[in-house]
Amino acid sequence: MAGAFGLVRLLALDRQNRLALIVCVAWRSIVANTTRTVSRKAVKIAARQRVDLRFNLYNVTNINTVRSVTERSGPSFNRPTAIVAPRIAEFSVGYSF
Repeated sequence: MAGAFGLVRLLALDRQNRLALIVCVAWRSIVANTTRTVSRKAVKIAARQRVDLRFNLYNVTNINTVRSVTERSGPSFNRPTAIVAPRIAEFSVGYSF
């Protein structure tokens, strides 16, 4: 889970016309559920030898949830700066003897 933390400081006058510092804290939680699959197969070649095959698939549903945004004012305000990684496939082979 990732989140963005914002801190806003304001100067204001209270009822007795005294200058007061007001601090506002905001927390935004960004939740992205991704699905990962793993497939493995061990193939025995000889008495003490084997080949391990493995296939991993990350972000199966290929979501593109925004993970963080620009929070400073300006032309890029509220623009996404990071998104969830795309669908990635990984294939690996191991040899044990």
